[in-house]
Order: sequence, then C-alpha cells, then structure tokens
Amino acid sequence: MRYRVLGPLEVTGPDGRPLDVGGAKPRALLALLLAEAGRVVSVDRIVTTLWGDEPPPTVTGTLQAYVSHLRRVLEPERGPRQAARVLLTRAPGYLVQVEAADLDSLRFAALVEDGDRALGAGDPARAVSVLDRALDLWRGEPLPELGDGPGAAERLRLAELHVHARERRAEALTAVGRADAAVPELQRLVAEHPLRERLWARLVTALYAADRQADALDALRRCTALLRDELGIDPGPELRDLEQAVLRQDPGLTRRAPRPVLSAAPPPAPAALAVTDDATLVGRGDELGRLRAVAEQAAAGRAAVVVLGGEAGIGKTRLAEAVAVMSRAAGWSVAEGRCADDGGAPPLWPWTQVLEQLGQDPVAPADGGTDADAARFRLFQDLRARLVAATAARPALVVLEDLQGADATSVQLLGLLARHLPRVPLLVLVTVRDVGEDLPAAVADGLARLAREPAVTTLTLGGLDADDVGRLLAAQPGAAGDPALAAAVHDRTAGNPFFVVELSRWMRGAGDLARVPVPPSVVEVLRTRLARLPAGARPVLELAALAGREVTLDLLEAAGEPADTALGALDAAVAAGLLTEGGAPWSWRFPHALVQEVLADDLPALRRAQLHARLAAALEQRAPGGRADDALVER
Repeated sequence: MRYRVLGPLEVTGPDGRPLDVGGAKPRALLALLLAEAGRVVSVDRIVTTLWGDEPPPTVTGTLQAYVSHLRRVLEPERGPRQAARVLLTRAPGYLVQVEAADLDSLRFAALVEDGDRALGAGDPARAVSVLDRALDLWRGEPLPELGDGPGAAERLRLAELHVHARERRAEALTAVGRADAAVPELQRLVAEHPLRERLWARLVTALYAADRQADALDALRRCTALLRDELGIDPGPELRDLEQAVLRQDPGLTRRAPRPVLSAAPPPAPAALAVTDDATLVGRGDELGRLRAVAEQAAAGRAAVVVLGGEAGIGKTRLAEAVAVMSRAAGWSVAEGRCADDGGAPPLWPWTQVLEQLGQDPVAPADGGTDADAARFRLFQDLRARLVAATAARPALVVLEDLQGADATSVQLLGLLARHLPRVPLLVLVTVRDVGEDLPAAVADGLARLAREPAVTTLTLGGLDADDVGRLLAAQPGAAGDPALAAAVHDRTAGNPFFVVELSRWMRGAGDLARVPVPPSVVEVLRTRLARLPAGARPVLELAALAGREVTLDLLEAAGEPADTALGALDAAVAAGLLTEGGAPWSWRFPHALVQEVLADDLPALRRAQLHARLAAALEQRAPGGRADDALVER
C-alpha cells in the first residue's frame, strides 16, 4: 500500500490503482492516523477531530464501523479471524503501522533532512537533486481532510518543512552558481511570507550572486519599509550586515562551488522529446506541441529560434521551463541565460551565462575601432563557433529569458545567429515581454528583424480560457472543485496565469467574491504598465474605468474628453494591452477587470467624485428625462 497526504488523501494498492477509502469522515479518520503514523491517537482526540464538541450519541459505534471499513480497504486479504497489521487497536485508541517508504510525508521529511546534510557537508549539487525529489512529492495543501481543527498542528509542521525545503534548495542553487534559478523561488517565498527576514536575506544574496546588485539593494529597501510599516521595527543583524556586504561588494557574497568537470565519455543518443505531464502547465497544449515539433527538427540538424512573447505573468517562463525539462529528459544539453535590465550587468551577460553552462569560454566584446560592424561580426563568428562546439556530442537548447532587458550587442548577436544559423542540432528559445512594455529601440528593432527570418517561429501567449483557469486553480491548495471561484477569477483576470494564482489566494473563503481587493503583487505589475502610458492617457482611462468594463467614444466625449485626446489615449492603451476593441463600433473594453479596478482604486476621493459628476451629466444628456444608468451610479 502507498499513502499520500501531501495533498488530498490518496491510497493506492500494490497494483498502483487508487482505493476508495469512503466518505469524508473515514477519510478524515485515516488522514489523522497517518498524520501520527506509528503513534497511538486517542479515541477522544479522534471524536473531537471528526465531530467537534457535540458528537452524536452513537459516536462509539459509528467510529468502530469506520475502523472496520478502513481495515477491509487497507487489508483486503485479511481473514475474519486474523489480527490487523495496518490499522491497529492500541489503548487508548488506534494507530496506523506504515513503513516510511510507503507514506509520502515521512519520505518528504527524510529527503529534506538528507538535503540539509548534503548542503552542510559542502555538496550543494547533491542537495539540489535530493531536495528536488522531496519537493516533487508535494501536491498541494497537506492533510486537507483535517480542516482547521485539532489536526492543524501537523499541517502547519509540514507546511513549515515545505518552506524550509524550498529555501534550502534555493541556497543550494546559489552555491552551485545557479543563482538566477534560485531568485524566482525566493521571490515567491518572500511574497508568501513577507515578514520572515531570513527569506529576504536569501533573496538578497541570490540577487547579488546573479549580478543583480541594484535588485539586491531594492529588496533590502522593500524589506526594511515592510518591517517598519507592519511591525514598527528595523531589520535584524543578519540583514543589516548583509546590506553592508552588498554596498562594499564583499567577494564572499559571490563565492560559488567549483563547476563540475564534464565527463569525456560520449553521452547516450538523445531520445525523442515527450510532452511533459504537469498539472500546473494548463492551457498550453497547442504551443507545447509546436515547440516540440520545432525541437525535433532542430535535433535533426535544422537549427531554429523560437520567440515566446506576451504580457507579464502570461506564462512565458513556465512554458520555457517545460521545454527545458523535456529537453533534459531527452538527453539534450540545456543552458539558460537571463537578461538583466538593471544597468549593472556587463555586456553580453546572457550569452556569457549560456556559454559557461555549455562548458565554453565566453566571448569578449570588441575593444572598439573604426569598423564597428566588422568587429561585431567577428564577435558573432566567435559565438557561433562556440555554439557549434557545444552541439558536437548532443543537441543543445539555449533559453534566453527577458530579452526586453538585454544589451544592444546581445540582441544584435541573436539577430545575426538567426540569419546565419549553423546546420547543427540547436534550438534557441527566447522569452520577451512585448505587451505592456516600453521596449528599448534595439530590442524592438531586433524583434522586427527576427520576425522576418524563416528559421524563427514567433508564439504570442494569450490568457487561459475559463476551463483552463479552473484546471489551474485545481492545482492550487484549497481551490479545487470551486466553479464559482474559477468563474470569478477568469472574469477579473482574463486568464493571465500569474493574476489567476495571486487573485485566487485572496478570494478563497471570501463571502462576496466581487469585493475581494486586487492583490498587492498584481497592483504593482499593473501600476508599472500604466506608468508607461504617454502623458495625458491615464486621465482618459480613469474616466473609462468609472464608466464600466466597456466604454464608448461618444460617452467619453459627452463627459468632456475631446475625441482626439480620447482616441490617442485609447490607442496607446490598446497597444499596451490594457484595452481591447469592444463589441460595438467605437467601443473599448478592459480585458482584465483588474486594470479597471486598479485605475478606480487609485483615484483620490475628490477626483473620483468629479469624474462621477461628469459621467452622470453625460448620461443625463444621453437619456432625456434624467434617468442615469443605475450600475454606473453604484460605481
């Protein structure tokens, strides 16, 4: 038998098939006993957990019936007179006897402990491997059958252990020189636990090790402001010392484990790429299929470039990660470089990261001279030669993340590579925020050039549909099987996966889903996009936001906005992905209700009242008799 409690309770038999352990009460009983595996749980505690403070008069007989049922399920071969070997009666209650290898929570704890030992012994590479195996066991909120009652202590212990495992894995990634890979997980951790200084310290260290000094200092500033605003305290000694280390550029912050020596033995022949089976990657079947087809062509020697575009949070990185997982499983070499837009990264930083991971020497920028084009082409030839060498033994996947932050030379080298691709098994996968982003001229020009190359495939990711939003939510703790939540989240987010996950966390358990505020993480993203609009555009959008999810040009004109001004603002918003064309002529719609809400929520009270007055006057003008739109009046 195998038992899984790191998520909804699952029991599988020796043949691997799931077993039906019964309804809510028997499931809660088994979950409670598994939470205390090998230890006796008293009848009193069981009764309190299952029935609260007012159990039914027949509770003893009912509990015995549940125990008998579970014994039949867990030991189907046991005869009527044979003693139980799994669910045992032991005064003053019951216990479940289970091997550590058969219960995922026990395996999880053992693997985390093993990862801790490996990291403490100076073997971060092994720690990453072990902690990855531990985290793969995690399927969601542990022991959900126990609710928030007496069983919550074990749930909290497991949740804390999960946070610890994620933190230690990030430390191990930083130690092996993969700080870029550690940063996203640490950012998620500080978002989930914003008052834990230790997590902020790990994030700052990883950012600095990833050559993102400005971001490291910004993280320290945000943590300091948060602690002062929320708790009225200053950061502790660890963060204060860390800030000084960053400011003086302490070499100890970038100390990394030595790169492993690559084996000279030829690797096995690459296998065909298999589509990943990942419950958190939903709604991307078509895109993943196209990427798989391009990758298989590249494996046959037809090198290719794929550009994944879309707005922030739409899932570009998640899809690129899925392709990287498939490629590694098929025996490919995989190298990932992230572009840094904070001004502190050296030239050619994304290519430097890629070549280092492929075991190649970096290319050096030209020293200058009169013929800049010739120098750039010599630089490209060096890069091309190194990529050809890296694909001599196996296909290679190169992932360039966040092209919008790349330096001009790196973008130019990508364009030259796309135009003069070698006939080797190479796939270059690029992600770029090309919606809602003010792209640098070099990047915008580079993307235009890439789009004209026959070896380049461009995929623009859109939002998930309502069904996919429901599936994404089902993979989140506590949201499975809630169609009302899925519908409400889709309506407000237009299927942006990042917005979906962030908003759903705030909406769970809310009585009125429509009144749940926009999460701060989403507000920050949307404010950044709104700030990129041209001068004079935001006031028009504020008026449109108060008018409703969809607005017409004649209403804006009637409310005092000149047609030329309104059209300029609306066109800019459409280009930024903040508006789409509406269902009627000369109408526009907010694809994300969250954009509309942020615009409205940011308005000062006086400004809001003034805009409402303008809209009310416009509605009265359009509807003789003075009857204004009730929905608008409520807003």
